[in-house]
Amino acid sequence: MVGVLGDVVVPDELAPVPVPAAPLVPMEPVEPERLPPVVPVMSLPAVPVAPEVPDAPDVPDIPEVPDVPVPLAPELFMPAVPEAPREVAVPVPAVPDEPVLPVAPDAPEPLPVLMSVELEPALPEVPEVL
Repeated sequence: MVGVLGDVVVPDELAPVPVPAAPLVPMEPVEPERLPPVVPVMSLPAVPVAPEVPDAPDVPDIPEVPDVPVPLAPELFMPAVPEAPREVAVPVPAVPDEPVLPVAPDAPEPLPVLMSVELEPALPEVPEVL
């Protein structure tokens, strides 16, 4: 059987086991002669009282400064950038739309060129010594 504890499902082997309460035993009245003696408060040693500390001197209030808008100078935050040179038109040679090399009309499409890159240098072959 499974019990539910809040939103958590708890299997029986993990559920808390109720513990029976201990039986109540009536207390026996205590006889006054068996009680420890009462110590009067006046016989306790006096506790020294700390001397009074004088108050701190009065500190003058700081006058409030009125909010005054301060104009910001942009040159303080961004240095002046020189003017960029004007663009000049540069003639670009025309690129032909068709490949420059002649291709036979019945040739299959060329396969893409795959580059192989060696990540580790190849070790030279070492002859076996017997």
